[in-house]
Amino acid sequence: MKCILCKQDLQIFSESSFFNSFVYKCENCNFFINDETEESMKKRLVSLYKKDYWDKAEHDSILSGYKDTDSQGKRRNWVSQYAYTKSMINGKKILEIGVGTGQTIFWFEQEGFDVEGIEPDGESVRLVNSILKKGRVTESTIEDFNTKKTYDVIWMSHVLEHIRNPINFLKKIQENLKTNGIFFIEVPNCENSKMRNVSIQKAPHVLHFTVKSLSEMVRLADYEIIKCDTFRPATKIEGLKQKIFKNSFEFYPRIQCASDKGKDLRIVLRKGQ
Repeated sequence: MKCILCKQDLQIFSESSFFNSFVYKCENCNFFINDETEESMKKRLVSLYKKDYWDKAEHDSILSGYKDTDSQGKRRNWVSQYAYTKSMINGKKILEIGVGTGQTIFWFEQEGFDVEGIEPDGESVRLVNSILKKGRVTESTIEDFNTKKTYDVIWMSHVLEHIRNPINFLKKIQENLKTNGIFFIEVPNCENSKMRNVSIQKAPHVLHFTVKSLSEMVRLADYEIIKCDTFRPATKIEGLKQKIFKNSFEFYPRIQCASDKGKDLRIVLRKGQ
C-alpha cells in the first residue's frame, strides 16, 4: 500500500481499528491511514451516517437550543476556534461541511453570519433547519455535494478525518471559496499518542493526521497555509488565571501547545496563488 501524499510504501502500524481494518503509517509524512479501498470505505461510511448516527439525546439538544452539557462543551471549543479565525474573516457568508447536530452553524448565525451547511443525517437536517432563522442545511454527503456558490468562510471541524479521498475533495471545494476567503479545518491531533489511539480505535476515522501530514495534504491540493497550531483544553488553574487577569490566553478556553501535547489540530487556508 502506498502513501496518498508521497507515494512511498506504508508500514503496518496497527492490526485493529474501529473498522476492524489495518492502519498503516507513512514514515516520511507521519501520516496514518486505514487500508480499505475507497469504494469499500465509502460504503461503510454511508451506511454509518445514514443509520441514525446521532442518537435521540443529541437530537433533543437541538430542540433545547443547545443548553445541554455536551453542547456547552462544544461551545467552549467553538469560542476558541472563532477567536483563532476572527481576524482573518472577510465577509459573512459561511458554509459548514458536516453540520452534525448544528451547534456551530447555530452559533455562527447568532453572530450575524449568513449560514449554509451540509449533513448526511436527515433527521438532524430537519431539526437544525427548524431552529435556524434564515440559514439552511442541505441533506447531502460530501461526495454528492455540488454547488456553484462561493463563500467567505468554509468551515470543517472534525470531518476531514472521515473522508477516504481527501485531496480530491479539497481541490473540488476550493472552487467554492472566494479569493479572499478562508478555509478552517480542525482534526484530532494524532501526533499526540493518546489522541491517535482514540482516533484509530474509538472513532469512525479513516485518516489520522499530524501537523506534517495535514500540511503536506493541503499543499498538494494547492492551498496556502495561513497558520497551523495544536490546542488542548485549559486547566482549572488556567481558567482561574483567565478569570482574574483577563485575556491571559489568546484563544481561551483552549490553550495553544506543543504538537505532541495538543488534543486538536487546526489549520487556516487560503486559495493558492
